[in-house]
Amino acid sequence: MIMKEKKYDLIIIGAGPAGLSAALYATQYKLNTIIISERLGGTLLSCSEISNYPGQEIIPGQDLAKVFEQRIKGKISIIEDNVTKLRKLGNDFLIDIKDNNQFQSEAVILAIGAVRKKLGVKGEEEFKNRGVSYCAICDSPMFKNKSVAVVGSGNAALHAGLLISEYAKEVFILARNRLKADPVLIDKAQENVKIKMVENIGIEEIKGSVFVEKINLSRKLNGNKSMDVQGVFVEIGIEPDAEIISDFGVEKDSVGFIKVNSAMETNIPELYAAGDMTTGSNGLRQVITAAAEGAIAATSVYHMVKENMEESE
Repeated sequence: MIMKEKKYDLIIIGAGPAGLSAALYATQYKLNTIIISERLGGTLLSCSEISNYPGQEIIPGQDLAKVFEQRIKGKISIIEDNVTKLRKLGNDFLIDIKDNNQFQSEAVILAIGAVRKKLGVKGEEEFKNRGVSYCAICDSPMFKNKSVAVVGSGNAALHAGLLISEYAKEVFILARNRLKADPVLIDKAQENVKIKMVENIGIEEIKGSVFVEKINLSRKLNGNKSMDVQGVFVEIGIEPDAEIISDFGVEKDSVGFIKVNSAMETNIPELYAAGDMTTGSNGLRQVITAAAEGAIAATSVYHMVKENMEESE
């Protein structure tokens, strides 16, 4: 049985820039709202620094997450837990979380973001958390004075490489094709004496005993087809974290990103989505676009709730 105090106008799943922005707007609209998320900050926590967010100088991702959080602190309830199931209950939504609690709402905004893609090479799973990492901001300090490889060609790989270079002895950024990162990040990496960038090269195998010791490369580098490293950071892109709606009938594109219209509505009534997991903002997955999508989604929910109230009067 659903307890009365657990029924809300809106539940926001996810607390990255999209979810926190949606929460801020929801409080301004006086919507009865909660956020459910396993960790506050989302993708902001994996950015070494952000230089293109209006109103801020260059700022570490963690610090920007705190700025977002401070704007809603004390104004909205945040439940730090993992959503295990989302389903319809009449016209409402029913949400189960890991601690076996349930919540009911008239509308839901999905702002779960995306997860890191894996290399899919031999040794990757074996050495996960033993030298193989998907979070530079979490694990960089563990590689002080060590040699590290970062696999990737985009902004995430360059952000990771720059952060890791603050600790590691040397950092090799291995781009499987050509580097696609923003020119300003490439310039920064080129100016960093600890960082070496190599294009058109990949990893075929990760080797070691207890921890990572070596990687086999797809081609020779300096005459060798292997490289001694103690860490491998995987930054080859993202894919939407949409497991909780896998059997919900939500329309997605060919890659798996949730299709939304200009109001951030999905094909399921009263189910909205915002941020990196959507097709919104012409595929430009940035902090500013995620925040904007969260604001639009919350505004759409407000108008929907208001219309429903007027119809019931």
